[in-house]
Amino acid sequence: MKKYLRKMAVVAVAMSASPAMSQQEPAPSPLYGGAWFTGPAKAYLRLGIGAGSYGITDGNWAPPGAAPLGSDPVVFFDLSEPDGVAGTVGIGRQLRIGLRGEIAFTGFESKDVSGPWSYTVPATAGPHADMSTSIQSSALMANVFYDLPDIGTGRYSAQPFLTAGIGLARNKMGDWTRTNAAASRPSRTFEGDTNTDLAWSLGAGVSWNVGKSKSHPIKLDLMYQFFDLGSAQGSSTPLAGSGSSTPVSPLKFDVSSQVISVGVRIPLNLK
Repeated sequence: MKKYLRKMAVVAVAMSASPAMSQQEPAPSPLYGGAWFTGPAKAYLRLGIGAGSYGITDGNWAPPGAAPLGSDPVVFFDLSEPDGVAGTVGIGRQLRIGLRGEIAFTGFESKDVSGPWSYTVPATAGPHADMSTSIQSSALMANVFYDLPDIGTGRYSAQPFLTAGIGLARNKMGDWTRTNAAASRPSRTFEGDTNTDLAWSLGAGVSWNVGKSKSHPIKLDLMYQFFDLGSAQGSSTPLAGSGSSTPVSPLKFDVSSQVISVGVRIPLNLK
């Protein structure tokens, strides 16, 4: 019996001296465990809210009398670029030191867009139509973050970072209205439409540790991002009371957004 106890004591001492046994790693989050993570799942949930400004460019339409059906010009518009709110929900993880990967959904507030005609191709004397509609965009992005070395010390320490992303944008144009006092029907309204387009983003920011979960810090992010959201286009179908002729090409324009946001990264690898 004593011989058996001595053997157990030797095994216990050996196990306690082993680095692998003396350090207990955090368990992977139950939301991610066992899939493609090896070791601790350095995953996080990111929530962000910010102020954004839509960029609306290259707005144009080809009216019913445009080529190849007639000689009317393609009309371009100086459309408004409204401000709004943008919110983000993302899930990411540390891929290696200084490098993070993330899947994020960003939704942009629905806003009205309007403006007068600016020029025509080919150049033709006016007056020409003005336009009004609404736009609501969202984007699903795969993002990469590069964390730079900390700046400052102690409670004033902060970590700058760069980010880039690529994904898909969903742009929903509301019903759109052509207004031209010189036309036989001064106002015509057409159905809106929704389309999906390629999207990309670039940005930079800075983060601070603001708390700690059981194993990793909770971080506050202040970030600027530029989003190229592709294009939006309405339908050619006129609403009731707007006549029956259809445009050669309905109203369309390119969509982008600049967003300054504040967010929080909450670790998901629970211990």
